[in-house]
Amino acid sequence: MISKSTNFLTSLMVEAGTIQSDEVEIYNYLLRWIFENIIYFTFFVICGLWFDDILYGMLLYLVIAPLRNFSGGVHAPTRLLCIIFSYGMVVTITGLIPKISGYTPMIIWMIIYSISAVIIIRLAPVDCLNKRLSDEQKKILRKKCLISLVLISVVFFILCYLNIRTYCGIMAVGSLVVSVSDILGVMTNHKG
Repeated sequence: MISKSTNFLTSLMVEAGTIQSDEVEIYNYLLRWIFENIIYFTFFVICGLWFDDILYGMLLYLVIAPLRNFSGGVHAPTRLLCIIFSYGMVVTITGLIPKISGYTPMIIWMIIYSISAVIIIRLAPVDCLNKRLSDEQKKILRKKCLISLVLISVVFFILCYLNIRTYCGIMAVGSLVVSVSDILGVMTNHKG
């Protein structure tokens, strides 16, 4: 569906003279990336609304999107497994954490978040066997990851100060997912 839409749009752009025919692949990739991110973000919002608070999805996206984008990590072997894991993770976190957060002391969320942040700082960026990063790319991604992590940490610790356990739990588990992905990415790279 997305590929058909991007192919249609790029063919219109070629006909209109907006892009050259040798640029179609680049624009298809860009449009597919934009559409997939819009759908992914919308899914986070819908999950938040489904589980009674739009901020559940928004905070999880705030953590997952930049950190996963800049820190890298493990990749699923197929596109279908990637979709199942990614969307399943969103449903699980936005559905489960609000149910257990009332029973979980704030210190647990702070420990989970802090350990995850240290792992991300230590490992990021983690490339994959299919796409190796140059030293310059690693340097840029690391800087973006650290800036994102600082901003996310400010939000997280403000929420801790306000004692909003559910939001802190969602952010902590989101960062845990990224740190586990980084660890698995390093292990996968080592095997390869």
